Amino acid sequence: MDDADFGDASPCLPLLTTVLSVGVSDVPGAIAALPGDVIAYASGHIVTTCSLDSSVRPVVSEPCMSVRTINAMALSNSRQLLAVAETTAGGNGPQVALLDVAGGLERRTVLTAPTVFKYTCVAFSGDDKHVLAAGYDEEQTTSLFYTWELGGRLQPTSTGQVPGVVTKLSSHPKFHTNVIVQSPEQVLLLRKASSGFKSLELTGLQRLQGATFVDHTWLSDGRLVIALSDRTLQIAEATEVTETHLLGRAITCMISLPDNKLLVGMVKGHMAVYRCNKESASLDMLCVLSVPESVALAAAGEAAVSHLSLSACGMRAVARVRGGGTWVVSLQLAMSSLGGDDQADLWQQVLPPTHTGAVTAVCPAVKRNFVATASADDLTVRVWQYAPMRLVLTHFCHHVPTAVAMDPWARELVIAYADTTRCYSVVEGMLLEGDALLLETPGSPPCELTKSAVVKYNPTGHLIAASAGDAGKDVAVFSTLHHKQVALLRGHFAPVSDLAWSDDGLHLVTVSEGEVYTWHMETYARVQASTVKGLSNSSVAATKDFSQLLVGVGGHGLRILDTSCAKKPVAAAAAAAGGAGGQGGG
Repeated sequence: MDDADFGDASPCLPLLTTVLSVGVSDVPGAIAALPGDVIAYASGHIVTTCSLDSSVRPVVSEPCMSVRTINAMALSNSRQLLAVAETTAGGNGPQVALLDVAGGLERRTVLTAPTVFKYTCVAFSGDDKHVLAAGYDEEQTTSLFYTWELGGRLQPTSTGQVPGVVTKLSSHPKFHTNVIVQSPEQVLLLRKASSGFKSLELTGLQRLQGATFVDHTWLSDGRLVIALSDRTLQIAEATEVTETHLLGRAITCMISLPDNKLLVGMVKGHMAVYRCNKESASLDMLCVLSVPESVALAAAGEAAVSHLSLSACGMRAVARVRGGGTWVVSLQLAMSSLGGDDQADLWQQVLPPTHTGAVTAVCPAVKRNFVATASADDLTVRVWQYAPMRLVLTHFCHHVPTAVAMDPWARELVIAYADTTRCYSVVEGMLLEGDALLLETPGSPPCELTKSAVVKYNPTGHLIAASAGDAGKDVAVFSTLHHKQVALLRGHFAPVSDLAWSDDGLHLVTVSEGEVYTWHMETYARVQASTVKGLSNSSVAATKDFSQLLVGVGGHGLRILDTSCAKKPVAAAAAAAGGAGGQGGG
């Protein structure tokens, strides 16, 4: 479907289509259990799916050029529609898109409202006949919420206004005109009337100073459960709070289960199932769940359960653990088991944990389905397999990783730090530490290669090139056979910002501010140069035959340079360059 169908003012250019996305956005309703043991999750500007069954291929929502990010998501009670609140570009404003679950997440309808600045939450009515969404104004002082009738107009049929920023809203499962609007400071019960929404007082609802409202849900008998940050649960019937219970741990999220049961997610990877007895006004704990110990240790104590979704059968829950991945938990097995410390068999991982900080480096193994990522924020390097998707290992670095490179067959990894550059062997679950790369410069003893900003293997996996030397103005070439330096390429007057290899590994291109040099890897000679002052060359890529170079220039776009290396004989090219520029080593 063309973006023009949704009012996108941008030209209809070809789009790069996402085929796999791992990270789950931390937005309301970020995960949803679909029919057939499939899980949908919001990831940046798209919705994608995963499954415990590796034979089920992931489905990604169709690309839309105008969509910048997803702010909230909700699944209909029939599990046939996903409502996705989106932020768009091009002056279109925010919108709510309805995705067809059975139709491969195809866009069915786009709903808009006139005055909202950004949607913060979205929901379906209990009978799936209406869509509800709330968003704040530009000053973030007032929230507006809207209802749309499915199958009707694309404009809202009713609106309301409340102070503050709404974090969640929902309608009563039976009396669909009753709507709960939640913000951190208040929970309001509203009833739809002919002139809009009428506010009803929730008598007995208490909030201690400093506490905030965390979540709410509806039990199967229609009672409302409200969770607060001070570990309390308040249960209301009609317009009156009738019960208050204090739990042992801080609450992060919750969902209702059949038969008036409640699944509560807590901090440090704990969950508990309770039965809310109306007759005795008691809260009975049925079972306690904890994430596997390895997950809790890897998340460094931050493994809070941030999102929950219930499967169609009601016997399994999908839980996203902050810093610990996304899991399917068997509630039936948990409630029927005799307990014990080992609960690993209750948890099945569907998405591995991602970096807790920004990903600062990515390097694929071009001959296999592996990729390495590094984060300077959380000091980790991770190796992934992406067909099927799984996390192979997490390596905790002793220092900030400045660059990472993986050999074409995913056998070896090079990580550059501020104080060294080291080779590692990739094995299942860990990196085996290998040799440090030693830099050899004329007139100086060998020393460890430090502060390298760019490291790359050649396509054959026999050589490693890395920025080196004074301020990173040189390029050191190492053999992967014995990890010794074989050449030092000199000639740049500014730090090397990027480099690229030809497909056969015989040519190397290096770029710095105002400089683009090509080198031949048999003679280690500089064979071509392009020097233009004022051009801050930031990145480079080469065509397969090395006949053209694509150089990214900060603030100036892209330059395409013709090398003619694919036609020019090597000997003639080396002679034309005078054989200067490279120094052999090792």
